[in-house]
Amino acid sequence: MVMMSFLKSLFSVSNDAGQFGSDQEVVEGGKPYKAAADGVFDVGALPAELLLYILSWVPAVDLVKICSQVCKQWCEISRSTSLWKIKCLRERKYIPHLMGPPPEDFMKFYFLSPYTRNLLHNDRALEEFKYWRRTDRNHLIVEDSPEGSKPIQNYIQINGPVKNWVTSYVKSSIEQVVSLLEEGCLRELLDDVKPDIYISVWCAARWDCGSIFFFTAQLLNDEKNVLAEFSEEKNLSTLREDWHKVEHTFKDYPPGIRYVRVNMAGVDTQFWAGHYGSKFTLPCVKFVFQKN
Repeated sequence: MVMMSFLKSLFSVSNDAGQFGSDQEVVEGGKPYKAAADGVFDVGALPAELLLYILSWVPAVDLVKICSQVCKQWCEISRSTSLWKIKCLRERKYIPHLMGPPPEDFMKFYFLSPYTRNLLHNDRALEEFKYWRRTDRNHLIVEDSPEGSKPIQNYIQINGPVKNWVTSYVKSSIEQVVSLLEEGCLRELLDDVKPDIYISVWCAARWDCGSIFFFTAQLLNDEKNVLAEFSEEKNLSTLREDWHKVEHTFKDYPPGIRYVRVNMAGVDTQFWAGHYGSKFTLPCVKFVFQKN
């Protein structure tokens, strides 16, 4: 719907005074185009280069799901290397002087590039503990919605469903180790460019029970020895049902980083039976390239 409104705003031409009439010509790049009798441009009359530029502003998902279904020409343009190269460069998903040779498939790179997406898997707990190693099966579960806490959507704009992990009166944790090379990162970029690595997570307590949240992020080398570490222990008793974001950016870390380990843990402070401990969701590990 948003995409169609966007296209209409680009192609619609009013017949009001001062606008192009049905008998007038619109000149673009020295080539005349006739406006239709109803005052709307014939999109098919646009040169391919101009149409490619216009479509490059359409959201990526709409390009794949909608634009590619309009006609043969739109399908070819919406899947072309030229269009996806423009999008990658404009949105800084590909930075030539930092990321080396261009990818063979810019469209695939746009969606799968390890340099612009969250490298943690199952960050919304939608697959419960898949990709995560947990220390205790009885004292750490997944909630469909945060019981005793406000919805996470009150604090962050996010599309789609989000679940959260919740702890108990026994300190319990989950952990995930990301292999940067397996995710597609280049050794040379990690060792020479060393882009900032941003990590974050959202946490909360219940309104009726205090809790403590523990967060640790480590940068590891090939042997999984710790080269850099961030750790924070947060008493959520005063925040109660409000969600809080814990975040940190690793800068100027030593060369040799090959893995990122993220560990999240929690426990309630009143030793209540059940799952009244800290809640957490949406952990994130992302690269941040500074603009030159």
